[in-house]
Parts: sequence; C-alpha cells; structure tokens
Amino acid sequence: MPFSLSLGRTVAPNLVLFGEFFDMKLRQTIVSTVDYELVVLGPGATYYLMPSNTFVSASLGTSQLTCRSGIPADTRYGSCLRSDWGLTGRLSLGKEWWVSSSVGIGIAGEAFLGFYSQPVSQTVGGFSLLTSASFN
Repeated sequence: MPFSLSLGRTVAPNLVLFGEFFDMKLRQTIVSTVDYELVVLGPGATYYLMPSNTFVSASLGTSQLTCRSGIPADTRYGSCLRSDWGLTGRLSLGKEWWVSSSVGIGIAGEAFLGFYSQPVSQTVGGFSLLTSASFN
C-alpha cells in the first residue's frame, strides 16, 4: 500500500513545487512470506489544469528498496536485503473535486520506476490507483 506526503508552494499560476516522502509496502505470500518496502525522498512538481482541476505530477527522488524473506532465521521472517540508495521517478495523473474553499479530494493513477545497483542490479516498477487530498 503506497503512502505519500508532500509539502510545497505555488510558484506560478497552477504550478506547485514540492518535496515529498513516499513509502510503499508490499507483502507476497505465494510460497513463503516476503515483505518489500520502497522509501523515496525528493523534489517534484504538480501542474493543475483549470477549470477542470485535473493535474499531472512528477517527482524524482533518492530511494531505497528493502526485502525480508520468508526463511525463519530471526524473529521476523529471516534474511533481509537492503539496496544502496538509487533513483525512483513517479508520474501521476488525476482529478480533484473541491469539498470546501481550501480542501480538495480526488483520484489519481500513478506509475513509478526505480533503479538500484547494489547488492544486485535491480529495476522495480509499478502502477497504482490512489486517492488524493490537498489543502490550499
């Protein structure tokens, strides 16, 4: 389940620059339990198309991928792999509706792609359908 928290400022009409924290956890239980966690920190930009209040948002951040496997060698699940810091890019398209003069809620589709070189060269990616909330 992805979670993102952004804080930014409007720098031009309809353009917001922000810094964000993004965390996504995924549990796979096909043969044994494996937990994955992706953490991303970095800058981004959102552009709102008015008057429809649709938006496009992109960010590029430094990120780390952690994996805990299902071999019961410790109190959680067993062995743990943590990548070196890499890069992850995110792109979202969405729409918000005003619920008050300063609060909007909406939906968005998002794609992300990350690259890591250590301990093994890896590429991760995915798509998500998200809810959004903004305070202006």
